[in-house]
Amino acid sequence: MTKPRIEYLDSLRGIAALMVVISHFLERTPLRDTWFLSHFNLGQFGVVIFFILSGMVIPYSLGDSKQAIKKFITSRFFRLYPAYWLSVLFAVLSAILFTDTLPEIKTIAFNLTMIQSLFNVPDLFGVYWTLIIELIFYALCVLLFVSKLLHNIFCSLIISVAMLLVASIAAYTRWQLEMKIPVAVPLAMSLMFFGVLWREATINDNKRALNYSVVWICSFIVMLPVICFLAYSKNFGFSENPIAYWATYTSALLFFLLFTSIIKIISRYLVFMGTISYSLYLLHQFFLELISSNTSIGSGFNLVYFCFYITIVIVASTISYFTIEKPSVKFCRNILNGQKIRYALTSTPHNKSRV
Repeated sequence: MTKPRIEYLDSLRGIAALMVVISHFLERTPLRDTWFLSHFNLGQFGVVIFFILSGMVIPYSLGDSKQAIKKFITSRFFRLYPAYWLSVLFAVLSAILFTDTLPEIKTIAFNLTMIQSLFNVPDLFGVYWTLIIELIFYALCVLLFVSKLLHNIFCSLIISVAMLLVASIAAYTRWQLEMKIPVAVPLAMSLMFFGVLWREATINDNKRALNYSVVWICSFIVMLPVICFLAYSKNFGFSENPIAYWATYTSALLFFLLFTSIIKIISRYLVFMGTISYSLYLLHQFFLELISSNTSIGSGFNLVYFCFYITIVIVASTISYFTIEKPSVKFCRNILNGQKIRYALTSTPHNKSRV
């Protein structure tokens, strides 16, 4: 039986996806040089929300049956990879159509795995960088499940705070050695395990989890400025700004806390955006390249181009959801239901036949 969706979380997922989509459009226009966008990253704001949402949702999809891990891995595979492979195809088309180059076969092959960054292979689309972080989180969830610690909220607190410490050490090392060490990975892990605590506190009404959440929030507020200064005060070619990172992470956290506790948005439109958010996230870059190559958005913000971009991305993502994502999930469910039936049959004792 499918677990019911929490609609206000879907609304937040929709907001996060739209922020990423809009952010990448604005970065192609002169508006990127305004004071606000120089000190605040809309796309990063959305990504922070995505990370916390993963922490609130993913661990609770594991269940507690004997087949839980197998079901989790299978369902995650069919949830992520079919739509992702479609986006890889679009990424290759984007390179051919808009840069007149064909990515190396090795690059394409590694990108099909979703773990290309582990082998220092460039992402075909820039947004892929968050997906490996999601996979790492899934692996940690499985490890904690096996250790019977996945739903231990004290363990979640320890991991979330420990990851802040790891991010601090990585940031100091990055600053001291001037090496591009991925500080975003432990920061994301910290946000995700905070999501576990926050679900227990807000949805399951666990008072101890609420206290632990306050501990993490205080730790985050104290440590984030130090992490941002050390990690992003030296530019490694991505126009990194410590104030922008601090402002974005802090405001995203406050926004998330507000809209998962005091105010809960349930908008049919935003819930739908949340439903198709994965395709929105994966496919929008192709259509951005399409519009950038055929218009003059770089010379100024054009409302017509912007509306066309948003419309075509939503339409394409809707088609992707109904033709790729939803059928893949249904196919996976059929596989798992078939396995469940076979498991029940083989585990049921049969009477010995008479000779």
